[in-house]
Amino acid sequence: MPVSGWGDSGVGDSVDDRVNPQYAQVHLVPGDEMRDRFDRAYAARKKAGYTSPVGRGIWLALYDKEATTPVTLVGAAIGLAHPPIAKVPLSGQPMEAEAADSEPAPSVAAGVPLTIAEAKRGLARSFGVSEDAIEITIRG
Repeated sequence: MPVSGWGDSGVGDSVDDRVNPQYAQVHLVPGDEMRDRFDRAYAARKKAGYTSPVGRGIWLALYDKEATTPVTLVGAAIGLAHPPIAKVPLSGQPMEAEAADSEPAPSVAAGVPLTIAEAKRGLARSFGVSEDAIEITIRG
């Protein structure tokens, strides 16, 4: 099911430009939370008299605050609750270094232990490659 889109609020989805998108943001959301959001959205729309054709997904707003009215905002705010973990160029070309206002990766120097995923994300940003290109080997 789609998770983002140009919903009733007019606020855009995870791409930077509706007409000529250059990149998309990726959000990691626990499955149980997504299922709960979709269940609540579906129930609210059904109660409000919306029809949902078989096989058609429900769009949930990533960056609008969740509200009960309009009913299309039930289940929203996924992107607010779970900030982007990656920005992916849609051109297939690697992106330039991230903007200075992006959140820095946690640092061991700051006393924060890193997970493998965080380390891969930080290294990928530093070297301008995808996280899939990073391999980490730990020897004891």
